[in-house]
Amino acid sequence: MSVDSNQYTGLSDLHQPLWLRAGRFDPAFIVMMILPLLLIAATSPLLAADREGVLPLLVSQGTPLGRLAAVRMCVRGGPVLGFALASVIGIGILGTSADAAAEGEPGLRLSLVAAAILAYGLFWLGLAAWLDARVRRSGTTTLALVGTWLGTAVIVPALLHATAVTWYPVPSRADLEEAVREVQQEVWSGSDERILAAFFDEYRDIDPDTVGSLERFMIYQMRALLESEARVQRIEERYARDRAAQAGFLRVARFLSPALMMQHAFEEAAGAGSERRRRFNAQLAEYVAAWRAYFIPKIYYRVPIRELTKTPRFQFVEEDAADIARAAMLDIVMMLLAGAGGLAMAWRAYRQTSVT
Repeated sequence: MSVDSNQYTGLSDLHQPLWLRAGRFDPAFIVMMILPLLLIAATSPLLAADREGVLPLLVSQGTPLGRLAAVRMCVRGGPVLGFALASVIGIGILGTSADAAAEGEPGLRLSLVAAAILAYGLFWLGLAAWLDARVRRSGTTTLALVGTWLGTAVIVPALLHATAVTWYPVPSRADLEEAVREVQQEVWSGSDERILAAFFDEYRDIDPDTVGSLERFMIYQMRALLESEARVQRIEERYARDRAAQAGFLRVARFLSPALMMQHAFEEAAGAGSERRRRFNAQLAEYVAAWRAYFIPKIYYRVPIRELTKTPRFQFVEEDAADIARAAMLDIVMMLLAGAGGLAMAWRAYRQTSVT
């Protein structure tokens, strides 16, 4: 047990050396970056390459272009999207413990992940169909899709990040760590008499003459730690405000790129988003306050602890199902609307397109 509230790490920490040696697989990156390329390769072009081939013969038999494009889209893009969906859901199921599965929350999160993947795939399929209906050359269609992927998945996120860093600068993590260490060193290298004098001035009911050397050392350690954390907290609050301003800009600007919407939906659905981290930190702060309220008076007044079962225990309270869904649904709905709009415009363009 530690009195330092920041010492809560373990094997699950991604910065742990053994995990850094093993590396990690990121399904979100595969879905966000690789899945669109696979869909482009599978579905582009749908009909443009056959305009001077078998397409006039098929149309002469009464087959609508829209129906033909829809069949080809399902046959070519369906397996790619289905494989990606099954792979990510399989990884989620294998990584879910039996206790967590019994609570039902992983089922909701996996459903949101599946909906996000389907919405993201629908966007790219709708875009491929619309370009195929509007552009008569197959090579031009493929280049336009690859260019759109490059712009929305690489260029736009990079530009938004550069804009956020310029408009809302945040000190680097190294600068923050350096400032924190300077404050901690200043506190711990200070005079212990000053800290003890401040303690006895606050707790006037404790007679200094009755406190032994061991108790003085324990009091000094606790008071120095509290003073250090109070000063560090002020530094971290300034850093958090700057970071929140930058994150707020990026949270609004993500709607300029379907890849960023997919990333945000994936993170929120998987429980790795900023809102769940904020919720965890808030509950952790409440637990640390309760822990100190229980132990610190006993340290100061030398009260023995006879029953450890009565000590405060940390229990993380998850979000409600509505809050979990609300965090990811906006991105999913936006991608669905974009994909449905692309398919609707493609259907209309196919009806107005002549193959002759």
